[in-house]
Amino acid sequence: MKKAHPEISPLRRWWRLHFAKRTPGVCRVCGCVNNDPCYNPDYGCCWWADEKMTLCSHCAEKSIAMDPRTNHCVNSNCPTDL
Repeated sequence: MKKAHPEISPLRRWWRLHFAKRTPGVCRVCGCVNNDPCYNPDYGCCWWADEKMTLCSHCAEKSIAMDPRTNHCVNSNCPTDL
């Protein structure tokens, strides 16, 4: 079961994940991008785990992805960002 990412709006998540499978620079699991990364206090911000730049490190590593302290797409709550 994938961890839900309630801090990302449903529209934003749909758009990112719909295009993520073919768009480098968008994580195909959580939808994060370079200017909206995932964050974990032990590992910092995520980085690309594959050469195609479609999977971030925090989704690739199951222990980080399932850690309750991992915050996916940390900048998504910005009101001017969509």
